[in-house]
Amino acid sequence: MSVQIRFLGIFKKFQPSDNGSGFWEVDGEGETIEGILQPTGLLQSNIGYTPIVNGIRKPKSYVLCAGDKVNIMPLVAGG
Repeated sequence: MSVQIRFLGIFKKFQPSDNGSGFWEVDGEGETIEGILQPTGLLQSNIGYTPIVNGIRKPKSYVLCAGDKVNIMPLVAGG
């Protein structure tokens, strides 16, 4: 079963495809969030991000399960 991943804000340019509902759908069960993001170029950008899985913040090393919905949210700083 697949995992759905959505890139938010300035990260939208890294999202490889869209399944019509705003998510990139991949066969990522058993993979880590960081592992799934490797081919997108996001990790090489050196921009900080926070993964939100099914509405809950998770570490980048979280192992994905079938049916997970992941939002990749940029870290934002302001003054």
